[in-house]
Amino acid sequence: PGIGACETHVNELGSFIRWGCSQAGQSADCYSLFILNPSTGRSNEEDWHCGNRDYSPFFTQFLGNAESGPSVNDISFHDPKGQFHYAVDSADIAKAEIVIRNYRPLDHFTRHVTVPARTLSDWLEK
Repeated sequence: PGIGACETHVNELGSFIRWGCSQAGQSADCYSLFILNPSTGRSNEEDWHCGNRDYSPFFTQFLGNAESGPSVNDISFHDPKGQFHYAVDSADIAKAEIVIRNYRPLDHFTRHVTVPARTLSDWLEK
């Protein structure tokens, strides 16, 4: 929910999955994703994305179409140079899933920080 219809495919080198989603209306403010092999329980590192910070209660679209969603992205599972190893790699990718979690703000707050006046000499060793 909140992500829309998604498509995926593995690139020609077999090193990442290109994925994209689109939906009618406003997309998630933030989302995370990772590759999971459900048969082993292993997963790759979770990747976090926060995009449009428009918290208005209405979705407005003046130009273009009324679809939104995460743009086309890549999520890696194999390093052809062999410098980085993934928990879910090429051998597991046929059985793997992309897990996407979307997040919306529950509340807003404002915080004020007051820093007393300091001069450079206050920081020098005496």
